[in-house]
Amino acid sequence: MREAVFGHEHKDVAASLNNIGAVYNALGDNKEALEKYEQALAIDTKVLGSEHMHVASSLNNIGMVYEALGRNKEALEKYEEALRIRIKNVGSEHMDV
Repeated sequence: MREAVFGHEHKDVAASLNNIGAVYNALGDNKEALEKYEQALAIDTKVLGSEHMHVASSLNNIGMVYEALGRNKEALEKYEEALRIRIKNVGSEHMDV
């Protein structure tokens, strides 16, 4: 629905994709979860910029899937990038870091 209203490249579409990814993650469907999280990341990066907090959230979600898949090196890279973005946005003492 959001895609029909806003078009494919909109932050609300990215939010919906992240939510769908979370459901797939909860169901243990890592492949589908990863696909949705990566789609959300691509939209948020394009629409909001690579240093936005929503990008950090998508990177963290992708890291969780990689970790569940045993792709720990890739998970660590995503977690570290998400952390760098969060620190840049809110500082290292903020509760979101």
